[in-house]
Amino acid sequence: MIFPYRAKNPPENFPIVTIVLIVLNIAIFAATSDGWMIREDIAHLWGLKSTNIGQGTMFTSMFLHADWFHLLGNMWFLYLFGFAVEGKLKWLKFIILYLAAGVGGDLLYMAMASGGSGDIPGIGASGAIMGLLGASLWMFPHGKINVFYWFGIVWIGVWEWPIWGAALYYLGLDVIGAMLQLSLFDGGGTNHLAHIGGALGGFLCALLLRVKRDDEYVSEAKSTLAEAKDLSMLTRIQLRDMCSVQPDDSLLAHHWMYKSQQSPPVTDECIQHFMKHLPNIVREGDGASAAACVAGLIDQGTVFDNKVLLDCAGAAEKSGATSPAIKLLTTIRNSQHATSDDLETATFRLASIYEQWMNNPHKALELFQEYQHRWPMSPMESVVRQKISVLTQKVQQAPRNPY
Repeated sequence: MIFPYRAKNPPENFPIVTIVLIVLNIAIFAATSDGWMIREDIAHLWGLKSTNIGQGTMFTSMFLHADWFHLLGNMWFLYLFGFAVEGKLKWLKFIILYLAAGVGGDLLYMAMASGGSGDIPGIGASGAIMGLLGASLWMFPHGKINVFYWFGIVWIGVWEWPIWGAALYYLGLDVIGAMLQLSLFDGGGTNHLAHIGGALGGFLCALLLRVKRDDEYVSEAKSTLAEAKDLSMLTRIQLRDMCSVQPDDSLLAHHWMYKSQQSPPVTDECIQHFMKHLPNIVREGDGASAAACVAGLIDQGTVFDNKVLLDCAGAAEKSGATSPAIKLLTTIRNSQHATSDDLETATFRLASIYEQWMNNPHKALELFQEYQHRWPMSPMESVVRQKISVLTQKVQQAPRNPY
């Protein structure tokens, strides 16, 4: 017996629909069972049979389960594969795939087994959930799964399987089970035909939705992330691979640039990806680290828009990172393409940093005097005049070096 207990494939987005489905299935079972098993009248009314196929039972049957074992087994597999699939598809495409896989499983079941099981209602989410396994087979075939195995009392242990191996194992069992059921005209027990139909439906849906597949390198990077739970533990190459399949993730772009600067080279691809995400990184991420990355790129000759540099410097100031902030503001002051407004803002903020953070009244006074000379009609003129007065007194009262 083999039981998967962990998927090393972190979701790319928060899997809200999967969580809602798990809660909904549990709530429905609690409302439709006698405490242990589903009520027979509910199963016959809302389960799928050849006599009620046109009454919406293809959908209602997906949310019914025979007993607690049936429910918990399905919910475990829904969690195991649903998080990663929804994380890549996002919620709307995930709902479409989930329902389509469930209907696909029901259609195959009704087409091939209805003659021998017309009065036995088909219930359970397993067709839809096997659709998630089928989708996983297309989207991340090399994704890692930890499985626990036991055969008798001698051969017991754990090992790591690729998703394609798990898919072949479970689909192989279902093919054998379906052949036995069809040959014996047995419509009870596990609905193997629904499993097969669901898996095929999920695989085809993922194919039609043109979902980008994770290659072996991306899967290895995700496996490392699942273990470390820290993007800083990934290598520059792994972060590049992750960015290739998650191009909209600003945090990944930030870590890729940071790691590239720590372990060169910094490629043009990395620079372009970082600059694309820089506004989001500054707004939502670590301002000090982002400013340090930008300062490092400036040293390498990368040219940034002065508005971007002002935003980065502001984020660095808020984080107390004065060195990169000074670097960026000085770059603006030295830029031949800076507007008068950019120069005015950079000069005032640089003077304020030297006054408030660096405790350097001489440099602050020099910059405020420059500001007063260049922009005498500025709305900040009265503030600057007051600062010059205070700083002049500080400079005059400072002890002189006798040497």
